[in-house]
Amino acid sequence: MVKVYVCPHCGDESKKRADCRKHLAEKHPNLKGSCFVLDKPKEVNKVKATKKSKISNRKGRYKCPQCLRSFKGLGAVKDHMGSKKHKGEPILIGNEKKKETKKEEPKKEEPKKEEPKEPKAIQEYLCSLRIYPEVADVIREQLTESLKITTNPDSGNYILSYLNIHRYLVDWLKFNNNFTEIEMENSDVIYCLNNYEPTSEFGIYDKAGLKSFGIKDVLDNGVMECDFDSNVIIENSVLMGRLLGAEQEDLACVGGIWKKVYTPPAKKTTPTLTKTNTVQKQLPTPVQKPLKSSKKQTAIQSFQDWELGDLAEGYGMNYFASEIYSQGSRWTGGNSYQQTTTYKPPAPPEPKYHPVYGVIEGYIITDRIIDYEIFA
Repeated sequence: MVKVYVCPHCGDESKKRADCRKHLAEKHPNLKGSCFVLDKPKEVNKVKATKKSKISNRKGRYKCPQCLRSFKGLGAVKDHMGSKKHKGEPILIGNEKKKETKKEEPKKEEPKKEEPKEPKAIQEYLCSLRIYPEVADVIREQLTESLKITTNPDSGNYILSYLNIHRYLVDWLKFNNNFTEIEMENSDVIYCLNNYEPTSEFGIYDKAGLKSFGIKDVLDNGVMECDFDSNVIIENSVLMGRLLGAEQEDLACVGGIWKKVYTPPAKKTTPTLTKTNTVQKQLPTPVQKPLKSSKKQTAIQSFQDWELGDLAEGYGMNYFASEIYSQGSRWTGGNSYQQTTTYKPPAPPEPKYHPVYGVIEGYIITDRIIDYEIFA
C-alpha cells in the first residue's frame, strides 16, 4: 500500500504533504480545507515484469521437440524451429536444478495403544450359615437377589444361603433385624457340603484372625483337626464320609494345635574314635651347661619340677578360668563356683476347639474367639 495526499476540492493526488499544501495555496487560495491521506495499492511496472519473465524464460538450454537438437537460449531454438518449420514448443533442458531428494527418515513406530483390559470377573461361590427360626420368619419377606432360606431335613434347622457378591445384603439384614449366625451341627455341615462337588477341597478359615488353616484329619467324634499349613486340605467326599460317622446332633467342631510347633534340629553324631595302644615318647632331659660366672645355677633334671598346680593352690586360685568364676575379682582369691546352664524347652501348646459358624466353597468357617467348651 502507498500513502497519497488528496486535495479536498479537486481531488488532485500528491505523493508528499508539502506538494499537496502548495497545490491548495496556488489553486484554491480562497477556499478552506486541508489534504487528507488515502491508502492505494502499489502499481506494478509491466515493462519490468515482462523483461524479467523473458530473462527467466531464456535461462538454460532448450531443444527442438521435433529433431531434438539442443540450443543455448530460447531465441536460438525458436530461430531453428522457424527456419526448419518444426512445430511444437521448445523443451527446456540442461541447467535444470536437480531437486534435492530428501532422505526418507524411518518412520517412528507409534506406540501401540494398549487396549483396555476387561475387568476380571469376580468368582461367585455359595455361602451358607445357620439362623434361628424366629429370625427366618422375620427376614423371609425381605430376601432379594440370591438370598434364600432352606430347611435341613435331618435336623429341621434353618440355613440362609447366598452368593458371595451379595454379602452386603446379608450384612444389611443383620444390622436391620439385629441377628447373627449361630453354631452349626454336624448334620448342617453335611447338608451344606452337598451343594459342592465331591472332588472340591476344603480347609479352615478363622474369621476372627482372618487366617486360613488346613484340615489334617477328621477324628471319630467328628472333630476336624486343624493344621498350621493351609496347603494341607481334604476332599469334600472324604470330609462328608468322616462326619457321617459322628453324632449328627452334636455341634460341629474344629480344633487342634493352632500354632506352629518348633522342632529342634537333630543332633549331629560324631564318629567314635577307637583307641590304639601307642607308646609315648619320652622327652630328653636337659643337659646342664657350665656357667662362666661364679654364680650357682639351679639344675633342672626334668619338667616335673615345675609344680604350677601347687603354686596356684598356695594362693587360693584356679587356672581353669574358662569354666570357673570367682565372686568379686577373678584373681583376688575369692570363693569360686562353676557356672552351669540347662536349656528347658517351652511347653508344647495345648489343643483348642471352636464351633463352626458357616460353610463356603473351599473353607469351613470358625471363630476362634469362642471356645467349644462353653457348649459342652
